[in-house]
Amino acid sequence: MKDKINWKSVIIVIAGLGALTLVAGFLVISNGWYNVGATSPHSLLVEKTLRYIMEQSVRNHASEVRIPPGINLQDPVLAENAIGHYSIACAPCHAAPGEQKASWMVLYPPPPPLTDSEVVENWSDEELFWIIKNGIKNTGMIALPPGHSDDDVWAIAAFVRQLPNMTSEHYRTLVETYQANSTHSTHGSVSEQNKQLKHAH
Repeated sequence: MKDKINWKSVIIVIAGLGALTLVAGFLVISNGWYNVGATSPHSLLVEKTLRYIMEQSVRNHASEVRIPPGINLQDPVLAENAIGHYSIACAPCHAAPGEQKASWMVLYPPPPPLTDSEVVENWSDEELFWIIKNGIKNTGMIALPPGHSDDDVWAIAAFVRQLPNMTSEHYRTLVETYQANSTHSTHGSVSEQNKQLKHAH
């Protein structure tokens, strides 16, 4: 006859292990033993856990986003409206066709290269919009600052959606056109860039 499991002992052991884990965690945190430097990666478990939490959060919150009538992220004209913003504010972290990210940009987790189709295709159109508008906490991914409308955000989302298939020659042409027609020292809103590009045409 098999011995019965002593559940009381099992519960005591589990509770004891849980208490030891909490004490160990408290010591690590309170003594500052965990390295939060951007040059020291998380453990694989922490990395995957944080990544999972981030992705689930984005998908949950982006489920409330609705694509406005007339917005198509495959529309090249819509995407071109965002060239000023992307080339100045995004490319140093996320790279661009024919251009690597800035060498001085050391962030952790490292910003994903948006020229990589696998990176971009991981997100739906609505999720791209949500990320660009709201940013991601503790990653270096900033939210789009005040003064930018949802139309501006959709234009940037369209640019990101099309970026993996954009040639370096086309990207450089867009940048040069924007720079030639820019009358401001900053990139301004996407709507302002739109006016400049239309003027160029």
